[in-house]
Amino acid sequence: MKLNISDSDPLKPVCEVLVRAFPNGVPESLYPALLSVLCEEMSFRAVARAIDVTFGIDYITVLNDAFGTQVRNIPPAAEVQTVRERLRQSGYEELPDE
Repeated sequence: MKLNISDSDPLKPVCEVLVRAFPNGVPESLYPALLSVLCEEMSFRAVARAIDVTFGIDYITVLNDAFGTQVRNIPPAAEVQTVRERLRQSGYEELPDE
């Protein structure tokens, strides 16, 4: 998966981790959990942009979905744990705080 993002973009390291964690794209079943986990550390807009750039999911769609995972479509704990583990194994915890 090739990223269309500048080397100087502060979201590039996050996008690279997402590619390592989900090299074939994010499964639909884990998409809400991924948004939920990312929104713990990032703004909704940053999450929407990172998912848009990495997986080609429309920014506005992701933004609305991210809002939903915080209030009405809260993902199951098991799916959140699966996403956390995939991100951890892909270097997410080593990213510098932005």
